[in-house]
Amino acid sequence: MKKYILFLIVIYFGINNAFAYSGNELLQECSDNRANEQIVCMTYIQGFTSGYNSAQDFFSKFRNLSLKLTDEQETAEIIAASKYGFCIPPEATMGQLALVAVKYMNENPKDLHHDAGLSLENAFYEAFPCG
Repeated sequence: MKKYILFLIVIYFGINNAFAYSGNELLQECSDNRANEQIVCMTYIQGFTSGYNSAQDFFSKFRNLSLKLTDEQETAEIIAASKYGFCIPPEATMGQLALVAVKYMNENPKDLHHDAGLSLENAFYEAFPCG
């Protein structure tokens, strides 16, 4: 029973912290030169961009079905013409993305209390607009 309660406590605080990760915390991790903090920074950015890319793939397939488009190039043009989202170049490195994120967060401290994902979204939208 003690193990079960300990498990629930760990899960609760783990989930609670996962949703409470702010731009302040991400900036602190990404600005720290210690290896552990850099790993946290890069892992968060990798997870964010991976999730974003997966969502873009899903919605582009949905758009293909809903708009009855068969030409992938036409679909890519529609997505690129959208005023929403960002298009990270395939050759961009995690280090480059971290630098873009840190630059944005340093220049926009008023937004750092928000979710870290929002800071990344705004940073990448500004640095890598589609189209």
